[in-house]
Amino acid sequence: MGEDGTKFIDTVIRNLKPEKKRQVLWCEGCPGFGLRITPTGIKTFVFKYKKNGTSKWLTIGRYPEWSIRQARIEYDKQYDAVYLHGKDPISEREEEKARIENEKTVEQYFRDVYAPHLEHKQLASIKEIVRVFEKDILPVIGEEHIQNVKPNQIHIIQKTILERACPNSKEKTGNKRRKRDGRVGVSRTLSYLSTFFNHAINKDVNGIVKNPVRGVDSLGENRVRSEVLSFEEIWSFWHGMEKIPVPAVSKYALMFCLATMQRIGEVSCMQYRGLNINERIWQLEADETKNKTVHRVPLNSHALAILGRVKKYTGNSDYVFGSTRRIHPPQKPLSGLVPYSGSAHSRLLRAKRELLSIGEVSPHDFRRTGATWITAVGVPDIYSALLLNHKEHKKSVTGKNYIHYTYDAEKNIAMSVWGFILDRVLEAPSREAVPNLQQLRELVRKSEILG
Repeated sequence: MGEDGTKFIDTVIRNLKPEKKRQVLWCEGCPGFGLRITPTGIKTFVFKYKKNGTSKWLTIGRYPEWSIRQARIEYDKQYDAVYLHGKDPISEREEEKARIENEKTVEQYFRDVYAPHLEHKQLASIKEIVRVFEKDILPVIGEEHIQNVKPNQIHIIQKTILERACPNSKEKTGNKRRKRDGRVGVSRTLSYLSTFFNHAINKDVNGIVKNPVRGVDSLGENRVRSEVLSFEEIWSFWHGMEKIPVPAVSKYALMFCLATMQRIGEVSCMQYRGLNINERIWQLEADETKNKTVHRVPLNSHALAILGRVKKYTGNSDYVFGSTRRIHPPQKPLSGLVPYSGSAHSRLLRAKRELLSIGEVSPHDFRRTGATWITAVGVPDIYSALLLNHKEHKKSVTGKNYIHYTYDAEKNIAMSVWGFILDRVLEAPSREAVPNLQQLRELVRKSEILG
């Protein structure tokens, strides 16, 4: 049908039937004003025009959401724009869309672009980054356009964090730790923010050219932990945990952490399906580890003993260290348990430090403790790194793409040495009788574990 063929009235358009192929009917007396009908029956008003010798199709709106009268008014407007004023409606729409897309607020950019970017990179810290943005960053600058954020607004964010950590600055007691935690929180938040703005700069969002975080004098401090349990503290921790009345599964999780030198978060989410007791191996899949690589953890006798004891509590659940407050074993293992919350074990350890006669250590310090002492008695650094599942050896092209060896032999040597040290320390009749480093070095040498 020609461009002057159909009267656009409701009774006509309403009764039009779709055909097998998409069709366009043109409105009588209105050049370029048409109705597109798809094989599924969707009817859409369109405007076809030419610009610089090229035919273009402008979508006006879908019928019946758009009435014929509304569509005709829009057609007249766009027709005049093209043929009286020389404009190109489609190009203008695309430019407007690009302008709106580019003028994002901090919150819009975070939710629409940055958070999906973090998900794609599979960062282990994504939950913490999102939490910091939701709690401390977006409430202050979320509605601000990215290019308009000023250093003084970043300063407000860090002051807010410090004031929350230590609301009464005149307090003289019980305040030191909160201040330190607040400053560490500030440092971490500024780091997250700086990376966020650098990402926006690289994407040329809103024409931003300067990172506002760089104009701020940081009130934060980095926490570089150096705590290592002495051999005496290891003895006191292990034997003390056996005696104090605390939830057994949480107690075993902490002891397992020390026995294997693995991350408390990964231990908390440990599943029975990852255990091969016959091979004395706990295998973590890539999605279960911090650095997203498969990790096979050899199990020493102390770790195996703990698994045997905790099974009385959680043997019918998926999770080895599933959350339960029981101090004594139930009549039969519990089912349907979920992992403990992220900080539960840390809180327990912090609350019982004095009873355990240990310093201000955290579960993560157990990793440093094990790595320190096995290295001190002669285990190569790289073996310790492999057992800790650090990824330094994977940073090269060769490590990333060509080496798919799991380093079981090297990890077994490191774990055997750690198990040997624990044996010698824990079998001491008292804290005072624990062997010193020099004695342990000699014992390891004589054992020929290192070859």
